[in-house]
Amino acid sequence: MRAPALRRAGLAGVAALLLLAGLAGAGEAFPQRFYPRALPAHGGALSLCPNPSGLEPFDAGARAAARRTASRYGSGSRHEGQLLSDRAWWPDVARAWRHRSPGSEHVLEVRALSATPALGSIIAYACGKALVRLTEWAALKPPGSGTCIACISQLFLVDRRGRVLAYYLY
Repeated sequence: MRAPALRRAGLAGVAALLLLAGLAGAGEAFPQRFYPRALPAHGGALSLCPNPSGLEPFDAGARAAARRTASRYGSGSRHEGQLLSDRAWWPDVARAWRHRSPGSEHVLEVRALSATPALGSIIAYACGKALVRLTEWAALKPPGSGTCIACISQLFLVDRRGRVLAYYLY
């Protein structure tokens, strides 16, 4: 009877030591593997750029995930907004959740940013052309906006190791 209790105490001690040593990262809400430190922008509309670590080109599955991310973005809590966003966008997520009520947007389309040179130039100037090739954008329209073309916004997204993250809203 005493041995199982000691074994449990020993396992708990090992887990505590691993946690203190920083080796048990599975419990992190924002693991570095998906949320590495953002890089400073070179100027322009963005102040921070997504870190290129782990960025992957979009495939059909990632494009479908981009549509889901875009439709969920802005509809939950600030924490959910951060989970759906690259670290480069977190300062803007914090500001957005202070000044607006959450609400879903209707996703009109998702496409490669490189197919839209005017929008791509915003990202190329601030973060470089390589990011343009790895970015998809989603056209979003708030519910109830009718035929208001000026109400359409663009959400820029990257795929980091299979996780689609927003990094700029224009």
